[in-house]
Amino acid sequence: MKIEVINIGSELIDGTRVNRNLSCIAEKLKGLDCEITRGIIVGDDEKEILEVLNDSFRRVKMIIITGGLGPTLDDVTKKAITKFFNRRMVVDNNNQALVPQASRILPNPKGTAPGLILEEKDKMLVALPGVPEELNYLLEEALIPYLKQKVRLSSMARRTFKIYGLTEVELSEKIRLILKRKGLRFSILPRQIEIALKIEAGGNEAVNLIQGAEEEIKRNLGDTIYGMEEETLEEVVGLLLSMEKKKISVAESCTAGLISHRLTNVAGSSQYFEGGVIVYSNKGKMDLLGLDEKLLKEQGAVSEETARAMAVGVKNLTGVDLGLAVTGIAGPGGEMTDKPIGLTFIALAKSKKTVVQKFQFQGERELIKLKASQAALNMVRLSLIKK
Repeated sequence: MKIEVINIGSELIDGTRVNRNLSCIAEKLKGLDCEITRGIIVGDDEKEILEVLNDSFRRVKMIIITGGLGPTLDDVTKKAITKFFNRRMVVDNNNQALVPQASRILPNPKGTAPGLILEEKDKMLVALPGVPEELNYLLEEALIPYLKQKVRLSSMARRTFKIYGLTEVELSEKIRLILKRKGLRFSILPRQIEIALKIEAGGNEAVNLIQGAEEEIKRNLGDTIYGMEEETLEEVVGLLLSMEKKKISVAESCTAGLISHRLTNVAGSSQYFEGGVIVYSNKGKMDLLGLDEKLLKEQGAVSEETARAMAVGVKNLTGVDLGLAVTGIAGPGGEMTDKPIGLTFIALAKSKKTVVQKFQFQGERELIKLKASQAALNMVRLSLIKK
């Protein structure tokens, strides 16, 4: 079944709020034989909503609307859909709310506005609240169970590969022959710090097609694949540390605790994360990690030598298996002739040796910090799988 999604709200158009409802709906409908063919954003204007409804129902038989179901004057969705189906508003006693006549009510314990389903001849319209928590609840608890009675279960098979260390062009070149395979649909989704490669197949052979492509993709991409589906790099690193029964500590300068934050966002991280120190100043590096003042003056805070000393220092300080350190220039100030913004050194101290890598990241301050944290976690990952 083909579906169009209409997200209603002037705040979605003027940039006040980011529209994440479309992706939420798409994710929840994956198990059904449904295909979202179009996503539309429209403001809180009854006339505009009616025009969009008319236009969408010329193409599809089912529409999902989000937003504009509340009691305030700017919430006009119920008025528009009531007019579209040529019905009148009646009081729903259970929810103490005005709803279109002969509509199916989807109770909403998370908020004040219930969801609605209106069916007429071959048309189905589903209206859901725009508040993400309420939308998510009604999708899982009400709409999906209802649709399962009306729509076939999907025969689609899917796989997502999480990739770090390749550009979009490099990735495409490495799998260019696989991309030409019939029966498979590919999506290459570049993100700020990684790439998601998604493959889909439908029909009776979907699982076999996906498995065959997966094996070849893994051979071609190797260690650049760090995880699958929704795995994060910090989760993968945590799992590897747990499996190897190793502990890690982190010394951070330019990332200012971001790596430690990501590692400890994972449940059970106390098994492998010993601690972290933020050593932003030279004094902090000397007092907490024992760095030599002469080294800092001669080589500078952002240097291979300093990163190496920081990694060794935090490893010795906490008595762990791995000491991870990062120092760099996140900007917008602090650059020098030979040390531009984005220059970063990441070091990993192990039992017998310490490795240091140099990076030159691009972007604004927050993005540089995020990229540095991703590169640091990936260094740990590669160290653990290539031991």
